[in-house]
Amino acid sequence: MQQFDFRSPKAFFERYLVDFQKIGLDWSEKDADWTHKNLEYFDKLGKSQGYKVWWQYGGGEYLVDLCWLVSGEQHYWMELALEQEWKGSFKDIKEDFFKLMDVKACLKVFVCFPYKHVIPDLPSRLAREISRHKIKISDEAYLLIILSRDASCRQAERLKVEGFGIDYRGSITPLGEKYFPDRVEVV
Repeated sequence: MQQFDFRSPKAFFERYLVDFQKIGLDWSEKDADWTHKNLEYFDKLGKSQGYKVWWQYGGGEYLVDLCWLVSGEQHYWMELALEQEWKGSFKDIKEDFFKLMDVKACLKVFVCFPYKHVIPDLPSRLAREISRHKIKISDEAYLLIILSRDASCRQAERLKVEGFGIDYRGSITPLGEKYFPDRVEVV
């Protein structure tokens, strides 16, 4: 795989969008299946970039669901920390998000599938938590990936993937959105 700027939330999100359909998420599957497929994607991506990857199904969890480590004889750090939450309440989301705030990593990725009523203010609520956190490192950045669908609309089978970059001070940068599949055939 081609190298990319993995420390940039925008570049990382764009890469995720390009690869999203390859992950193979299916509505009929359980949360555990989504978790496994998503972690498997990040595992392969990290290894393709030369990182040592730790995750729950692949050799033990290291505080977060998945992380990419750089290790050598005289250095060792976490490039990427990833946490995901499929339960939709803000309470559940916040609980897992706090894990990212407590670890040192250059890029902290959070993937979630919140309830519809939680989505509109989720980025600002999480950004507020980051800004209030006592320990901040200027080199860290967050990528918030929100997966959602609107069962009430005509194209309910479409999955919306939305991204937000958040810096260590809590400043938010919308990174865009994309629907999967791109369109739904009307019969």
